[in-house]
Amino acid sequence: MNLFIKLFFLISFYGTYAQEVLSIEKAIDIALENNFQVQIAENETIIANNNNHIGNSGFLPNLSINSSYNKRSTNLDAESLIPEEIFNLPEKSKSNTFYNTISLNYTLFAGMQRIYSLKKLKNIEHLYKNQSKQKIEEIIFQLINKYMEVANKQNEFELNVFNKDISSDRYERLKELYDLGGINQMELLNAEMDLNNDIISLQLSELEYNSNKRELANIIGIEDNFEVQKNVIFNTSISLNNLDSLALRNNSSLQIAKHNNAVAEQNIKIIQSEFYPKILFTSSYFYSDAADNASFMTSNNSNGFEGVISLQFPLFNSNINRKNLSNAKIEKLNTGKLFEDAKINISTAIINTYEAYMQGIELIKLITKNLEIVHKNWELSNELYNLGQLSSIEYRESQSKLINMQIELGRLNYSTKIQEYILYQLAGILIEY
Repeated sequence: MNLFIKLFFLISFYGTYAQEVLSIEKAIDIALENNFQVQIAENETIIANNNNHIGNSGFLPNLSINSSYNKRSTNLDAESLIPEEIFNLPEKSKSNTFYNTISLNYTLFAGMQRIYSLKKLKNIEHLYKNQSKQKIEEIIFQLINKYMEVANKQNEFELNVFNKDISSDRYERLKELYDLGGINQMELLNAEMDLNNDIISLQLSELEYNSNKRELANIIGIEDNFEVQKNVIFNTSISLNNLDSLALRNNSSLQIAKHNNAVAEQNIKIIQSEFYPKILFTSSYFYSDAADNASFMTSNNSNGFEGVISLQFPLFNSNINRKNLSNAKIEKLNTGKLFEDAKINISTAIINTYEAYMQGIELIKLITKNLEIVHKNWELSNELYNLGQLSSIEYRESQSKLINMQIELGRLNYSTKIQEYILYQLAGILIEY
């Protein structure tokens, strides 16, 4: 049977029973909605945004209300020096006291500590945002990698179906010839062995395909009743220089290292602020209402304002501030080195991945040309075999070359496409794609 007829029936068969084709873009969108790790990363970003507030830096005053009510009843057995006609001491003393204050506390000056704390909070927010972005990118890349693996396994499974059908036709033809006495038993047994091997390869490829598809479904968060797109399109307009500039601005790891360094710098300034005096302001309004039947004043009401400005100056605290400052400077030095190291590593990774990607595209072109030659050779072998001018073993070799070349091209297509996505991840633009 002609190759094109076989391909037509194969495509028709799968087209009839085909499941929904899930594009990689749709898979990513669904995963971002369903994946718990993505939701956790987004919640951490919200927490960091909430913490980046002017109140957490100490810029806002503290206002509080304190209220108390005290009621007391006491039995008295006492003698008074004051005559009873002037003051009669009761047998039971009763007193009620109500006290209420409104206090305002505010730091007028803290050595610029609050300004640096606010800057630190902003950098921490950016740090968490990039950590969240990094987690999301890791999940997206895990999905992309598995998606390409499923596409490859689906391609291999369909090629193995095609390969098995060819071997089955060959075996049936040789069996008819054997029954007519046209070939010996060894040639028939070789064809049967080839068919069995192809059936084994088909079953193994189906197992791998289904297993990988279930894993992909788990990552996305859906049932595994779908198929993936096998066709890939390469972005040949990728520029190495453009990737480097994008990475400096957008790469998650680089931005995390950058903001860690900025946080370390703010920590130095915050600790340095501890060497400066603090000016504190406290103001309060109080109101008191007291009543006591055993006192000369049976009732007493009072209210008023109070204001205090205080100065705190650190003289000695066992050199804790100096040690903290020394440690903070070392931390700043370390984070700076980590940032420079991250830049070098990312730049190297971009160059290596870019070269692998471009080489992969060139290899695909060469293998595609070879596949055309192998394809023509197989068609010629098929015609000669049908005419009885080609041995069964030579026909099998031609068939194996065709299938193996197609599998090799498929694997290279998907591995090269993964390199493209790695470039997007290194440049910090994976989420955009």
